[in-house]
Amino acid sequence: PFMKSAKARVVSAEALLEKALEDLNRTRVRAPFDCRVREAALDLGTTVMTGARLGMVYDTEGYELRLPFSLTDYALIPNESTMSVVNEIGGNNYQWNAEIVRREGDLDRATLSAYVIAAIQPNSEAPEGFKQPLPGMFVKAEVSGAVLENVIAVPRSAVRGRDQIAVMNDEDQLEFRKLEIVRSSSQQVYVTGGVESGERIILTKLELPVVGMKLAVAQARDTSSLTEENVQ
Repeated sequence: PFMKSAKARVVSAEALLEKALEDLNRTRVRAPFDCRVREAALDLGTTVMTGARLGMVYDTEGYELRLPFSLTDYALIPNESTMSVVNEIGGNNYQWNAEIVRREGDLDRATLSAYVIAAIQPNSEAPEGFKQPLPGMFVKAEVSGAVLENVIAVPRSAVRGRDQIAVMNDEDQLEFRKLEIVRSSSQQVYVTGGVESGERIILTKLELPVVGMKLAVAQARDTSSLTEENVQ
């Protein structure tokens, strides 16, 4: 009985082997597009199960770039926006044009950033090997935004707290205003309300400021005259 059982197991194993060889002959691993293999996750002889990850491939024809934007900047991206992607390699600057093709429509709660996807266009004038960015390369993207009309640029150094500013009025008295900030940068904040074009803002630090106190201009650099402008 032990011999019969062993022979039966051999017959079963041979049948399984024959089926495995037939499955292997019918197996083809193909990508749905022309691609380049970046990573193989399996070794020779590894048993592949359904849903197993085989590796990583990428399209060699068109690259996409995932760009994070703050909510303020995200709201100012126009429907038709131009974009350029740049990088410096070996002292040479390389540039590629890009186009926003879709928005992810989700918010990263960790960074409070919204993401857009841009398709990078090849640069036919670039040297061979840099007609497109190399996969995994860090690049800088410059995106054209919406135009803010009739905004006033205020030096960030003049802003007190979150949105307050000190103004020297026509009677040379101190006033505090609340700004309506629509955009800010490292050097300027752009406002649509709170101050008007031509008013004098206080750039120097005041000791014990009191609303209505008399002020005097010490030097020309201590005050700044505001002008309206269009900011992109």
